[in-house]
Amino acid sequence: MAHLKFQWEAPTTRTDGSALGNTSITYRLYEDGVEVVRNIVEPHFTLTNIEQGARVYAVTSFDETSGLESVPSDPVTVNFVKPQAPTDLRVLLLVDS
Repeated sequence: MAHLKFQWEAPTTRTDGSALGNTSITYRLYEDGVEVVRNIVEPHFTLTNIEQGARVYAVTSFDETSGLESVPSDPVTVNFVKPQAPTDLRVLLLVDS
């Protein structure tokens, strides 16, 4: 199974340009539009045990003081595909003489 490490730039201002100040900001990670992790404290996160397939991820900032959530970041698409199986498997019989 695969692991994904996400990293992003932490915001320093609100959408109106004012400073965040001492506000407690956490982050939320979305997979295909569904929240999969909340209360991420640092601007990075590792998601483990990713199954095969394509997924779209985005992250939001969440102001713990006011309860306001940002719009999602630009999405990133990840596609995990299994490799082909080996071919031309043969058994070699060795005979002791």
